[in-house]
Amino acid sequence: MEHRERELLAERLLEACALRVEPGAEKPLVWAEEKAWEDPGLRGELTEALAALVREHYSAGEAVLGDAWGEETAALLELPFAPETLPRRPVLIFGTSEGLRPHLPELTALRRAGGSPAAAVIWNGGDEELRLALDRADIRCHWLADLECGAAAALRAGSLDFSDYCRLLPQD
Repeated sequence: MEHRERELLAERLLEACALRVEPGAEKPLVWAEEKAWEDPGLRGELTEALAALVREHYSAGEAVLGDAWGEETAALLELPFAPETLPRRPVLIFGTSEGLRPHLPELTALRRAGGSPAAAVIWNGGDEELRLALDRADIRCHWLADLECGAAAALRAGSLDFSDYCRLLPQD
């Protein structure tokens, strides 16, 4: 997904309150998954976007593992969800990068054993440590929206002030 597409999706998430701005909080931009899940239009839009991402980048995926987003995307892709044995080319799909984090050891082990795991998430809330760990393990991961795009969209909408924006995205 291109940067501008992620920005547009972040704007949509803000409009639907699936991204919530909490001025002055330690983390002033918060993923509100329940809002995304409860809105049938947004849920369908996100599931379609996840499916398109999988089709584009992970067409060799054999099965889907993950949370409810993964289950719904697997049905759309007509791939098995949560198979009994871990396939060599699984695609893990989660609402957030935090949901993916606990699976990093098994993905890394599968990669070392010659498998080709991949991952897709809706919201990457700035977990740079996880991104680096996935890179080191040579595990591809794509996300639909991220902290940078969400913060920019919230700043443009006037719901995030510049000081919170700067705290979210430290300047080099």
